[in-house]
Amino acid sequence: MESEAAPLLGRTAGLLYVASSAFMFSLMSCAVKYESETMSTMESVFWRSLFSWIITLASMVWHGSKFSVAKEFWWYLTLRCVAGFSSMALGFWAMTQLALADASVIIFTSPRSFSYKPNLFETLNQFFSSVKTRA
Repeated sequence: MESEAAPLLGRTAGLLYVASSAFMFSLMSCAVKYESETMSTMESVFWRSLFSWIITLASMVWHGSKFSVAKEFWWYLTLRCVAGFSSMALGFWAMTQLALADASVIIFTSPRSFSYKPNLFETLNQFFSSVKTRA
């Protein structure tokens, strides 16, 4: 009986995580739309990033994670930071310029374009490796 309950609990927890994530993203979208009357897009990105950094820092201290990254991964970390900043800034800008429903549809469907390319990260890794070897 216990073995049947464990997968059900895992699936239920997964569904709760998905539902809470969608709810939190909806709250964030509403907050960005509301604050766009008094703040610019970049100010919204700054405050969201600051609070995210504080939560991440507290989590790293709590779990005792290292704060350093091996030098071989600096390029990938820089690429991830630029892509994350760009996507957040453009997403927040879309929320301020479009109706909230339209912006939410665009933002929630954009990751789907990457899910159809299972070897995307392998292709990017090969591309950047070839660029590094030419330099």
